Amino acid sequence: MAKRQWSRMRCHTLLRGAVLLGIMGFPCHGVAQVREPAPTLSSDRPGLRDGPHVLAPGVWQAELGATIQAQFNDDFLVGNTLLRFGFTALELRVYVPDVVALHAGEFIRLGDLGVGAKFPLDFGGGWRWAGTGVVTLPTGAHSLTADDPGGGGSLIAERSLSSTVSLAFNTGYGFLFNDVGGGTLSLLATPTFALPGYEGMSVYAGYAGYIRKGDDVHYLEGGLAKLAGPDRQWDVNAGYDPGAHVWFLGVGMALRRR
Repeated sequence: MAKRQWSRMRCHTLLRGAVLLGIMGFPCHGVAQVREPAPTLSSDRPGLRDGPHVLAPGVWQAELGATIQAQFNDDFLVGNTLLRFGFTALELRVYVPDVVALHAGEFIRLGDLGVGAKFPLDFGGGWRWAGTGVVTLPTGAHSLTADDPGGGGSLIAERSLSSTVSLAFNTGYGFLFNDVGGGTLSLLATPTFALPGYEGMSVYAGYAGYIRKGDDVHYLEGGLAKLAGPDRQWDVNAGYDPGAHVWFLGVGMALRRR
């Protein structure tokens, strides 16, 4: 049972990654111009969604978090790390194996390794676009690994509604290679609000749905992020699935080097 639950969580993580999207056949329009580093750090933390920002060449970023997960009569701690490296055509992403503590009566174990990419797209219409793809390898502990390699991809769109409000959508699909048709469809909608009078602080609230036959998850989530200078961010986030009565609470940070 614990392995099946962890496999589902890893499948959700697949949808936040990057490489396979082009292979999966999205009608992509690549962005060819040279990307310059953003004035301030733009992170895929906090929250379950990814943003459309792709790191500029020569820029790297580390996004680290610790999350309390509460589900299926088991409360446990997950430490997760995403490393991002900017190149000319895309951003390389390394999903360092999660460190899982006090799960199913065991102290510390590691999850699976993931490697992917995020790349800019241009469909116009006033939206900012990006695509992602990811491959995961069954490198984790016996009770946590998905047992087989997996893959996934997503399409990201974000638009500014005003000077302080933006709206982002993610849609994607994650799967194990031995059961491509039995994967998970993701649909996420996330409005973000900059707080007037609090420089560098933003809050978000949104919906994240993961649709899989007989195993759906529907999170209501929210949180806040605070920039500490142009290259560091602190954040807190939380989510709750009212149908399954499961929840998470996390804190994290992101660091950029350019």
